[in-house]
Amino acid sequence: MEREYSVNFGQYNTWSDWHLTPAERPIVVPPTEKTHNIDLPGGSGVIDAAQALTGYPVFNMREGSWDFYVENDIEPFMTIYSKVMAALQGKRLRVSLEEDAAYFYEGRCWVDNPKQSNGHTILTINYSFNPYKHKFADIGKVVKIAVNGSATIFSGSVSNYTGEPICPKFGIELSSGDAMSIEFTTSSRRYTTSLAKGTWVDPIIMLIPGETTSIVAKGYGTVSLQAIGGWL
Repeated sequence: MEREYSVNFGQYNTWSDWHLTPAERPIVVPPTEKTHNIDLPGGSGVIDAAQALTGYPVFNMREGSWDFYVENDIEPFMTIYSKVMAALQGKRLRVSLEEDAAYFYEGRCWVDNPKQSNGHTILTINYSFNPYKHKFADIGKVVKIAVNGSATIFSGSVSNYTGEPICPKFGIELSSGDAMSIEFTTSSRRYTTSLAKGTWVDPIIMLIPGETTSIVAKGYGTVSLQAIGGWL
């Protein structure tokens, strides 16, 4: 229950740096789905306005807490308490569980008042994380494709197991002309936009898990695509 079930808060590990032992196996609670039900007079049932707006489910933050026992004979309690407070309070962090170390959650953490139980001091660390976790290996991952008239930038579907709809980031470099044309096609819609040199995010271009999609660039230059999805 020490290093194996420890938690990493940014550069700090609860066992290696603070000698905190979890009271139970640390788990990040699952997010609840956002809903906004509207009862239509004269109609059957209700309409979920939240999903009607997006076409896919959206989620609340993951909010919970972990209890840790403070080891009494390694460092004075107030020293540990000050270290934990300095590392967590008021900061936005990437947090990972040691037994799931390839992924991280992002959000805020804060410390509650310490408690006493059976001669032990307990620190409670609260958290509020974004609903999706992400892979450390995906940070900064970019696909770069040369476009000489026309090129397919993306074709296929995002895995249903990722869960998170992705709004990709485009980087445009031009060797000729003033802009690159981007054609976005799914089974239900077709959308074309023109992007000049620079970095762009278009909220209309969304990669939805399980939905077959193609993105084609037309022009001359290079298109960089960053499309990082998350897991529930």
